Amino acid sequence: MDYSKFPKPQNDGKADHLLNKFLLPIGISTQTIDYIKEMTDRLVIPYDVLSDSENILLNSLKMPHFEIENKIYFKRSTLIVEKNIVKKVFYPIFPPNKHINEVLQWLKEN
Repeated sequence: MDYSKFPKPQNDGKADHLLNKFLLPIGISTQTIDYIKEMTDRLVIPYDVLSDSENILLNSLKMPHFEIENKIYFKRSTLIVEKNIVKKVFYPIFPPNKHINEVLQWLKEN
């Protein structure tokens, strides 16, 4: 598969900072579990990535998405969830390598 079509990773190592603050970053992908395992190993993702390969979350929350070669992918977004309540949605994410600063600022203020 040609990986050049896909967005670059959003993680720049600052997810570890969130873990130290007692927060739990979790990625969500429409890919299969096998693909996610390969991707997280290849990209050295330091947090769990859940599979929504049946698009249950994507459809129920009407998440932003796009399609390539008849496959559906999440657009980059960040959800802050506390006690099963979505407190904040960040979308669109740009630039992705600086987004963590926006999240950390929001967390400080809230």
